[in-house]
Amino acid sequence: MHTCVHCSILSLHVVSCDTVNPTSYCVSVSDTICTNTGAPQGTVLSPFLFSLYTADFRSSSDSCPITKFADDTGLTGLLTVDDDSDYRQEVDRFVGWCENNYLELNVGKTKEMIMDNRRGEHVHREIVIKGEVVEKVEQYKYLGVIIDNKLTWKPNSDALVKKLHSRLYFLRKLRSFNIRQEILQMFYTSTCNSVLYFGSVCWGGNINKQDRDRLDKFIRKASGVVGRKQDSFTSTHERRLTDKVQKILADDSHPLRPEFDSRRTDRSNRFRQPTARSTRYRNSFIPSAIHIFNSQVGR
Repeated sequence: MHTCVHCSILSLHVVSCDTVNPTSYCVSVSDTICTNTGAPQGTVLSPFLFSLYTADFRSSSDSCPITKFADDTGLTGLLTVDDDSDYRQEVDRFVGWCENNYLELNVGKTKEMIMDNRRGEHVHREIVIKGEVVEKVEQYKYLGVIIDNKLTWKPNSDALVKKLHSRLYFLRKLRSFNIRQEILQMFYTSTCNSVLYFGSVCWGGNINKQDRDRLDKFIRKASGVVGRKQDSFTSTHERRLTDKVQKILADDSHPLRPEFDSRRTDRSNRFRQPTARSTRYRNSFIPSAIHIFNSQVGR
């Protein structure tokens, strides 16, 4: 769900001190005014204030967690046996909370994506917010990563390849000016790697062989332009998985820290591999990260 500030309440509190009796204070409160001017865009203060403003809303159901990043709010519902009551109640709670806190949901930008791996046809009731039906989509770009309803990550790979090839053009133009190899490498690292591996710890293990080969083909082309061999997608992805695990283990407040702590074994610095009934789960972050991390322990 995408939220935008509709109006805010501004009230000025002034505390004055009695000079005769320093221990006595009087509090003057100005009139409350309503303003529909938003916070300045492009500043650090704006998302910080918005995060503080919306921090008190929490999910009331373990099966419907809420993910918030600035003004992008995602509500995830785990539905079992066609029972979506908790999910719909959580949507109603969120809509009501926004109304009570002077925030207006942009229903036009709010999308619903259903991931249903069951066989056969299944009908899902529409979500209606203030009389407006929320659009159902098969893919959605959330925080820079395109997620599709089958979790194939192909739309995300297609967007990556298109964006990377536009950067490869500029890399070749730089080489035509006889730029030093160190600068070419810096350009590749800053403009290509930053795009290629953005969020790869989430989707990198589940892309198919064809998409992986497309990314490796780009890396080989870029290596020829730079004049220096670059690491393959798989090797870099595995290294980033290991780095992410180490960061999680060093951060007691990380949400995934209890998941790793619960899988510690008697053997030093190793973790029990979770049971995976599907290839998709086996290649997801936690199982693949534990597998790679365990294989590197003791090297």
